Amino acid sequence: MAIAQKEINETIYWIESLKETYYLIIGQFESINIDAIEIIKIAYNDS
Repeated sequence: MAIAQKEINETIYWIESLKETYYLIIGQFESINIDAIEIIKIAYNDS
């Protein structure tokens, strides 16, 4: 489970970086970020 947590943290870091550099518009960021949060919730509920 630690590997999954590390990977989702890295993914969140990169999507936040893409938002900050205006590569993603806010709507795209929010959609991806919501999905990432759901993955975190699933990972923690399964452990």
